[in-house]
Amino acid sequence: MDGKLMIFSLSLFMMTLTLVWGLRLVLRVLTAPRADGDCLLRNALSEKGPGAEAPGSFSRIAGAFGMTGLAAVTIGIGYWLVFALFYEPAALPRLGEATAYFAAGGALFAPYAVNRLAGAFRIGG
Repeated sequence: MDGKLMIFSLSLFMMTLTLVWGLRLVLRVLTAPRADGDCLLRNALSEKGPGAEAPGSFSRIAGAFGMTGLAAVTIGIGYWLVFALFYEPAALPRLGEATAYFAAGGALFAPYAVNRLAGAFRIGG
């Protein structure tokens, strides 16, 4: 095994290990029971309303699936970037073509950011 292949394989292994470790940590935090007996994930994906059992919100669940899809594509581009660094350095300028995709993905979270900023500057409420 040549040195380049060994470093490339080690890089992919470490990226995947870090990704799996991070996802397990996030899942553990999201599903941990809280003081009120509910978990954070169930609370985040349900509508706030009267009643003991809050119904699931389709828009929040669809948003969670969309966020997962965006994360998967971003991870795929990261793997491609590591591959290109080792085996196709001439292909790296093509990464600039993905900026529109990343900008559109960031725009999906803009309403949330504006809402949080507005809440930070709200007085008395």
